[in-house]
Amino acid sequence: MDEAVELDLFGNPRPQVRGPGRPAHVATAETRQFVNMLFVCGNDVMAVAKALGLSRTAFYEHYRAEIAERNLAALKFKGHQLLRLNRQAQAGNVAAEKALAGMIAGEQLKALAGNVRDRGKAKEAKPAPRGIKEQRLAQAENVGGVFGPRVAPGQRLHS
Repeated sequence: MDEAVELDLFGNPRPQVRGPGRPAHVATAETRQFVNMLFVCGNDVMAVAKALGLSRTAFYEHYRAEIAERNLAALKFKGHQLLRLNRQAQAGNVAAEKALAGMIAGEQLKALAGNVRDRGKAKEAKPAPRGIKEQRLAQAENVGGVFGPRVAPGQRLHS
């Protein structure tokens, strides 16, 4: 006889309590895709681990490959999206062709903006770093007020 499986808010089966401790996590294709999509959206490792209800060590144990590729996840996803649009456009889908052209134009604009952003700005040469003694000598020369050097008697200003 099949037992009724209780589902949580997101449709995942709730683990049955059968003894001490939590049941072991099983990484499925769906959870791997879930992890990749969260990395595509820019989430960090600990946020994704918490979303799955895993500790850091358990998350690294089960999703090591996804974590290693997290910085490239958005680029890979965009590439797959472009490929799907291109296939649909080649099949004659006009809406896919327009979306593909828009995505390509947007990517070209981003690349151009990155190239143009710093053009025309003269890079200022950074002064050579000074040592501690040189810094303190420069500070000592700029001391004024009561602690500054005395003015010679012939150079005093008369008020």
